Amino acid sequence: MFVHFAAVVNGNIENYKKIINSISTSDHKLITNHYLNRTINEIKNESVKESIKFRKKFVTWMKKADVIIYEITESDINAGYELSFAMAMKKPVIILMEENKTSIPFVFRGIDDELIQIIEYNNDNLEYMVKEALAFSKEQLNMRFNFFITAKQNHFLEELSHQQKKPKSTLIRDLIDEAIQQKNTHLESRFKIE
Repeated sequence: MFVHFAAVVNGNIENYKKIINSISTSDHKLITNHYLNRTINEIKNESVKESIKFRKKFVTWMKKADVIIYEITESDINAGYELSFAMAMKKPVIILMEENKTSIPFVFRGIDDELIQIIEYNNDNLEYMVKEALAFSKEQLNMRFNFFITAKQNHFLEELSHQQKKPKSTLIRDLIDEAIQQKNTHLESRFKIE
């Protein structure tokens, strides 16, 4: 998969390197790593022409990406803008934030979209979490489908989602897995499969 990585320019460069390493060692293609090379001063000193050129590059990267990763431990208004852009293009998004460093920004609270993963990490598990999130996103790209439900079904899922603090899509996957397990158990007892 092609991966676009975005973060605050003056954030934790060591964590950015770990994220980039996780992407490349998972056999994915990183589209950009400019967050390792740009500085706030360079951005502030850009001409309007340079900013327009960068914006065009950004749009190209977003279109090319199969999945987008944001590291949002440090606040940045660009993350909300880029997330909206990614959602409009129906791109899977992985949002990463360090545990106990910040709370989930308002723009991301209450988002219930099967394409968005919000993941808290620490120094010990960062690379593992990125690899797992990428594997899940790849699976979503391969297996994604849409279907319609009634208002009553949606209301039930929303209540259950709130109670269990899980996205609706996760609840539906859990129900399917439970049905598969029940079917396998029934088949095993019926045909004495060992």
